[in-house]
Amino acid sequence: MRCKERVSSFRNKKDLIVVSDDNEIRDHARLEGARAMHDAEFLEKADKRTTKKAADHDDKGLDTHTMEEITEELKNVWIKKRRD
Repeated sequence: MRCKERVSSFRNKKDLIVVSDDNEIRDHARLEGARAMHDAEFLEKADKRTTKKAADHDDKGLDTHTMEEITEELKNVWIKKRRD
C-alpha cells in the first residue's frame, strides 16, 4: 500500500504523524488532517525527548549512555526500513 493510501485509510488521522522528506506525501497527510514533519525534524524531536528524559532521570533506571545507544540503534533501524 502506498503512503498516501495508508494515510487515507487511517481512521483517526488527528492521531497520525507522517514522517517524510517528500513534500507531496506531507501535503497529502496535512490535507487529510494528520500531522506531518520532515525526517530531520522527527529525529531532532526524538533527540530532545531522550535528552529531557535523561535530565529527568529515566524511570526505567537506564543511564544516559544506554539511552543514547538505544536511540541511535532505533534511528538506524528506522532509516534502514525507510530505505527498503
